[in-house]
Amino acid sequence: MKQKPSSLGSRLKAAWRELVWPSLSQEQIAAINSTAGAAMNRLTLDWMASCMSPDQEVKGTFRRLRARAREMERNNSWVASYLNLATGNVVGPHGFKHQPRVKNNDGSSAWKINDKLKEGWADWSQAVTLDGKFSLVEFEHQLLRTERRDGEAFVRIWLDPALPYGMALEAIDADLVDDLHNRGAEPGSNEVRMGIEVDGYGRPVSYSVFDAMYKQLGRSDRTSIPAKQIIHLYRPRRVNQSRGVTIFLPVMIALRMLEGYEEAELVAARAGAAKMGFFFNKGAADGEGAPSTAGPEEMDANPGTMEKLPIGWEFQPWDPTHPTGAFPAFTKSMLRKIASALGVSYNALTSDLESVNYSSMRSGLLIERDTWRTLQEWWARAFRTRVYNEWLNAALLSGDLVLDSRDARRFKDVKWSARGWPWVDPLKDTEGGVIGISNGLASRTQMLSEAGIDYEELIEELKEEQEIAAEQGVKIDGGLSPSSPTANAQSADAAASAADATANGGAGRAAVLAALSNGRH
Repeated sequence: MKQKPSSLGSRLKAAWRELVWPSLSQEQIAAINSTAGAAMNRLTLDWMASCMSPDQEVKGTFRRLRARAREMERNNSWVASYLNLATGNVVGPHGFKHQPRVKNNDGSSAWKINDKLKEGWADWSQAVTLDGKFSLVEFEHQLLRTERRDGEAFVRIWLDPALPYGMALEAIDADLVDDLHNRGAEPGSNEVRMGIEVDGYGRPVSYSVFDAMYKQLGRSDRTSIPAKQIIHLYRPRRVNQSRGVTIFLPVMIALRMLEGYEEAELVAARAGAAKMGFFFNKGAADGEGAPSTAGPEEMDANPGTMEKLPIGWEFQPWDPTHPTGAFPAFTKSMLRKIASALGVSYNALTSDLESVNYSSMRSGLLIERDTWRTLQEWWARAFRTRVYNEWLNAALLSGDLVLDSRDARRFKDVKWSARGWPWVDPLKDTEGGVIGISNGLASRTQMLSEAGIDYEELIEELKEEQEIAAEQGVKIDGGLSPSSPTANAQSADAAASAADATANGGAGRAAVLAALSNGRH
């Protein structure tokens, strides 16, 4: 009888028991088993782990991981959902707000210079790529999506007086950066790590990039691009990690298996819905004569129609139970695991708002938004600030931006305001914020920034509204006439709330109304 081949885990366990375990001393065995996570027993012998450098961990599988992540983006709905969430919440529909903070020698804001910087940056942002196809926000959407999916994104900075403001950007596919190019440090030459040349301090010196896509086999077309022209966007998981790895690495298997499970359930459910049953020939029945040998092989199912079967034939319905009763719970459990690894809420990833209340929704969103804010801060530093500094130099040297000095260092003070989010319950959150402002526990700037609103822009908009309304003789502050019935009712309500607050030692609704009123005028 042919023996069934054993699994890899079984073979590893057998090899460990036969070769390694007998050679260990009692002291070594005791040391290994003294810590549960390091214990070696029948339950953990197939748990293989070794200490390697971060580059060694991915060298053999680097391209395969990237290729699989791209395939999942094309075909896996949960991966597509996460990437949409990332671009929408980190960059947002309008991108980061550019707010120059240049000051005069006396410390006051240099309004004219800041206005010129705003106008120049907004003009250049309309078409930033070398081919002129993408605006800055569109380009950032593409880059962030690439970084999340591939684990890294490369941007080349082109400086040329013939370009608008002397600069343009070009995205470089990660496939073109030769990860197979490695070289140890030698006298007179730097170390090369997966296509990146680094100096003795580990700082990038140059990048080995192929001239054209999918010509990696011809090594003659590789170009060395200085690091000052390259922006390498990635978030390393370990110290001295040279290249980025896809964000989906911890959940790739779970996503793949879940996709296959859903496909199998879908096919089974479709087959069950398409096939109603079978015709079965039972043979001759007592007293009914010989059975018909030309029984029906197929029969149309029309509503309101009764069919007569020949002698000896019987209809047997087929009712498969797919999807199974455990399908929703199992799928939800797996997706919660996947959402946790990606740092997003289950409800946002799956658009499942069933059985969600204010408290649970608010708690989940606050945790998720911390993830997005972390990515926003990183993006502003790693991409926006780097691009802005290069643009400022190029714009001044090209003459497209004219300021009172060509020293760009005087004008690099800038603030990037990322998108915010509306409150889950505007009334409750606004009242809480107003109470915090009135008691000195929060500021208007802080409260507005959480909603993605800039305080200075809000002041300018309010001023502009008031000026336009004053010209037209319209009152828009929302105030009520002291003699109106509504005002009297609000005054009585405020007085009652104040009395309740005094009796119970709380702030009360009166404090909220007073703070809101002070904020309007």
